[in-house]
Amino acid sequence: MEQKRKIEVVGRKLSFAEAEDEDIFYWADKTPQERLAETERLRRLVWTHKLGKYPTKMEKVGRVISKSELDKDDF
Repeated sequence: MEQKRKIEVVGRKLSFAEAEDEDIFYWADKTPQERLAETERLRRLVWTHKLGKYPTKMEKVGRVISKSELDKDDF
């Protein structure tokens, strides 16, 4: 005799392509502010995980290149 489950299964199987489409539809339904807020939340989560705390300042990284470096293969 088959027993009835106490907790109903609430899920469905999707192919990878279907899951990607679901993600696109989900985020397309959100406002730009909601999408940006989630991006910021995830960024803070990653940096907190990597550093043990969230950095309050961003490091400026860059280098100066001369025009001759840019023109080596151009024209």
